[in-house]
Amino acid sequence: GFVMLTELGVVAGWITVAILTREFLVTGLRLLATAEGKVLAAEKLGKYKTTIQIVTIIYWLLILGAKQAELMTQDGPAWIDLLGEILIWASFAITAWSGVRYVVMNRDLLKA
Repeated sequence: GFVMLTELGVVAGWITVAILTREFLVTGLRLLATAEGKVLAAEKLGKYKTTIQIVTIIYWLLILGAKQAELMTQDGPAWIDLLGEILIWASFAITAWSGVRYVVMNRDLLKA
């Protein structure tokens, strides 16, 4: 979703890279844990991350679809883009926070 929004010029490329990096990092940690016979359970923060990301993607798909279908002007009301920006930054912030937290909580896997 974020890759597509980057292609459409909605999300900055570095934000998408940061989000993807977190996903690969967590996947890598889970693979390391599995190799050591451990299971890394999902945390509430990760669930919040997923929720805000999905809300952000759906929001922008609806806005871009409405603009494409000419149900709203390309400029639209200022609050629409502002809310979209807030969602993007919230997605980035919670993704970064959960990624750092995940690494800190599982740093013993990185030492091995």
